Amino acid sequence: DYLLARHGGVPAAPVVVGRDARPSSSEFMRDTVGVLSAAGLRVRFWEEEVPTPLVAYAVRVQGACAGVMITASHNPPRDNGYKVYDANGAQIIPPVDAAIAAAIDRVGTAAAVPITDAPLRKAREGAGPVSPEVWPGYRKELARLRSRAMVDPGLRIVYTPMHGVGWRYMRELLAEAGYRDVHPVEEQAEPDGRFPTLPFPNPEEPGALDLALAMARRVGADLVLANDPDADRLGVAVPGAKGWASLTGNQVGVLLTDHILSHWPAPEGPLGRQPLIISTIVSSPMAGLVAAARGARFETTLTGFKWIMNAALDIEAAGKSALAFGFEEALGHAVGGLAYDKDGLSAALFMADLASECRKRGETVLAPAGSTASPVRVVGLGPAQHQEARISRSERDHRRHEAVGGRPAGPPGRSGGGRDDRLPEGRRTEASVARGSVPDRAPAPGSNSGARPAERHRAQA
Repeated sequence: DYLLARHGGVPAAPVVVGRDARPSSSEFMRDTVGVLSAAGLRVRFWEEEVPTPLVAYAVRVQGACAGVMITASHNPPRDNGYKVYDANGAQIIPPVDAAIAAAIDRVGTAAAVPITDAPLRKAREGAGPVSPEVWPGYRKELARLRSRAMVDPGLRIVYTPMHGVGWRYMRELLAEAGYRDVHPVEEQAEPDGRFPTLPFPNPEEPGALDLALAMARRVGADLVLANDPDADRLGVAVPGAKGWASLTGNQVGVLLTDHILSHWPAPEGPLGRQPLIISTIVSSPMAGLVAAARGARFETTLTGFKWIMNAALDIEAAGKSALAFGFEEALGHAVGGLAYDKDGLSAALFMADLASECRKRGETVLAPAGSTASPVRVVGLGPAQHQEARISRSERDHRRHEAVGGRPAGPPGRSGGGRDDRLPEGRRTEASVARGSVPDRAPAPGSNSGARPAERHRAQA
């Protein structure tokens, strides 16, 4: 109803629909496709389970008017959910979410809603499988983003999709990139929405990586990569002097910020725009220091990738910046403008590239060697061999107040790259873009330098 009202009738563009491997996801997808088709809307859907970032990517490249992903991500098996993308490929934000909710309120009983199962039984005009070119297109765009990567084929990787959809896709990405020594955790490699070895399949949870770490010790791995069941988050573990260490989302975010910016083309290069790093107010502001050192623009938003990506799209529309990387402390990362949502697949491949380059230099992620080391890794993960950059508590509070909708009491802050470009005032309250700040100290390995777990998942007003 919302789409028909918004477009003044049936839009020419399709709705893209995907699902994860949970027991109820296929039924929910059948209902979703059936209702959309019965309303006359064109639908493109996956006939098998698919990663969330690939649905977000498809919305963009297929020119869809909306997208739906049936998933509860890393929640327990009994849960399920319905994730909605707008035509820009990012998750919906106000006022679209409120308009959809109002349309839902006007619907009568579920039994009265028209539905058909024809599209899933036999493709018909206006409804059918998603284009087979979506996945190859994703791979090609990702390859262009990492064209400067230095791959060490001897890097030994342990990978787990946590009973989710990731292995089929990561196996292909890693092989195409040149990584041959990859060991999947067999007990967790195939999609199984019951999550038999993991009651709570979240890479952040204590014990969630036990099987992967046991395999890493057994095979002498250099890197552990873990995607949650819908492959939109990335967990990372690396060997250190005292054994294996699981990195926080902040640490991975800062490392990838530096790695991606170190490979970013010069302004006179093919992109010709200043790289944009964008994060959230509860994620490590250390990324702002990295962005400043690398000449990038840095911005922060409210918690959640819907805010990160809608802000990124608005900034890109101004034509002066291009999204290089977005992240939040809850293991969400997005490389470039590949998918305008968190993407554990591309982030995993870039993390492999980072570890590969370290290995080529005779280093590890946790142990930089001599003058060739990136100072970011010394600051972020090693001893505190740096001068701390500080701002006053009042200035930090001022910036956070501005981020959640308050009016600044003084002049605006500046982004990490020294710029003072603001979003249009009408969008700022939606995207909640705040100024970058700097940390009091570097996070230690295994620490959570962002919000506490209860804060991390709190819904934002």
